Amino acid sequence: MSQREHRRPARHPWRWPLAIGAGSAIGLVSALVGDGAFDALSWLLLSVPITVTLAALRPRRHPPPPSSPRRRGSSS
Repeated sequence: MSQREHRRPARHPWRWPLAIGAGSAIGLVSALVGDGAFDALSWLLLSVPITVTLAALRPRRHPPPPSSPRRRGSSS
């Protein structure tokens, strides 16, 4: 491994799942604690995991693979 390559720390893959989990916990607590703005905050934070899940399940459109270049002068 060269000196310029950067190694990712072990906690790197857990950054987004932990952020979504913390947001969900805050959303649940805000739903229990108050009304008005707290309700809006809870709806917003609790909709994030649903939105992320639906976005991950959405079919992806991949561009077609490039066609192989044909050789000039070949008889086949």
